[in-house]
Amino acid sequence: MGKKLIAIEPRWWVVVIASGALALGYVDQEAVAVALPTIQRDLGMSPTELQLVVNAYLIALAACIALAGRAGDVFGHLRVFRWGVVVFLLASTACGLSGSVIGIVLGRLVQGMGAAMMVPNATAAVIGAFDPRSRGRALAFSVSIAMVFLTLGPPIGGLLTSLISWRAVFLVNPLLGTGLLALMSRVLPAKDWPPPTAPRGRIDWIAMPLIVLGLGSLTLGVMQTRQWGWLSAGVLGLLATAVVCLVATVVWERRQPVPLLELGLLSLPLFSTEVLVVSAIRFAVSGFTIFSVIWLQDVLGFSPLATGLSQLPFLLTLLPVTLYAGGLFDRIGARLPVAVGTVAISVSLLWMAAVLDRLSYEQLIAPYVLLGAGLGLAVSPAITDLLNSAPEGARGQTSGLVQTSREVGAALGIAVMGTVVSHGQAHRVRQLLTGEDTSPGRVAEVERSIGAAVADPASARIPAGLIPALQHAVTDAVATAYAVAGAVTGLGALLFLWRSWAVARADGSARSHR
Repeated sequence: MGKKLIAIEPRWWVVVIASGALALGYVDQEAVAVALPTIQRDLGMSPTELQLVVNAYLIALAACIALAGRAGDVFGHLRVFRWGVVVFLLASTACGLSGSVIGIVLGRLVQGMGAAMMVPNATAAVIGAFDPRSRGRALAFSVSIAMVFLTLGPPIGGLLTSLISWRAVFLVNPLLGTGLLALMSRVLPAKDWPPPTAPRGRIDWIAMPLIVLGLGSLTLGVMQTRQWGWLSAGVLGLLATAVVCLVATVVWERRQPVPLLELGLLSLPLFSTEVLVVSAIRFAVSGFTIFSVIWLQDVLGFSPLATGLSQLPFLLTLLPVTLYAGGLFDRIGARLPVAVGTVAISVSLLWMAAVLDRLSYEQLIAPYVLLGAGLGLAVSPAITDLLNSAPEGARGQTSGLVQTSREVGAALGIAVMGTVVSHGQAHRVRQLLTGEDTSPGRVAEVERSIGAAVADPASARIPAGLIPALQHAVTDAVATAYAVAGAVTGLGALLFLWRSWAVARADGSARSHR
């Protein structure tokens, strides 16, 4: 066994370790998503609190990922990555042992910080280990290994939740992470780590709190519109704070000699467009991941395990298409796979929105497959192309900028789609309760009880005759959210096609004048 380990090239061990880091994040993301309805019922969470469990992780990830990328450039990508794994494992343990909403939310915040240290530095380490001609294949291979765990995430989450507890979903991370650290210490000892890619220098600590406050205020402001109203002082104050902080971030970063977010990269041809596209995809897919699980359990009555298995058509398609897209990128570049993939994602979400009211999982299998194919085609080539365009000493910063943009998209996707679902569902429930108690408390109680009523009508505090109408209320709200996600990715596809055509035309014109 030892000889086999030594026989593998060190650069491919970097790929294996990076894949392990992505696997930790993917397993956590997918397994927690499957467990969310159970966590909500067990702790009596409101829809807003449920969104906070997800968005606390995403906000911390988005706010810290650029700083972690810069730290990786300065101190070494593998060093920062290893500390990120440790932080992630400790936070996962805290989440699994927590008995309150605030405990889980705080644990998820720290988990996001740990993930922020892992993700950009794992990606940058792979990019640095391979020459430009081989990076597409190496990164696609890394992502594909991680996607095996992405595929296993929902069944693992469902199995652990059904047989043990939702707490086991968090406590499985230390087992995986400890194995990863042990493997890393054996095959990539610290003495063999590559040197930092950037000279020691000042790290910008001001931008991170501005990003945290700005993004946190924006997502919380959107999520609280149902309770407070769009024109309430609280919502307007949060949105105003978000605008001030995010504008201040841009102004501050443009004045820094070594900024946390290298905004100058956005001036490169197609760079800003590709960033917007991958952010739009993350917006849509993050919302889909959460609300597809809630819909399957609350409307169709799937168990957590059945819900996890139901995601396999999407995930099993994603894996081989991602591998294919990596090789395709090495041959023809990013433009065709990114364009086709983004269009496929948009079509799949609009397709789901159109058939969801049939209350049939079988009707969703084909659009699930199309979604997996589109995601596999678009994301890996787009991210590889973005990282290839960066100077060698700024790969960590570039990865940080790209990942920050993606996680901002994810947080906004869950906040916006959650708001669409929450408003639509509450409005319909109030209509159905006409003549009864329609107070906010009663409406919230009915919403929380829909899943339990579908699973066991006899034990629910909802009239049995009302359950089918409530199922359609949830379905209509989720279908509207899918349509919003499809429209966002559709606009991203149109923007990318237009900008690709404009850049190609400009390149052709420049060559003809030489």
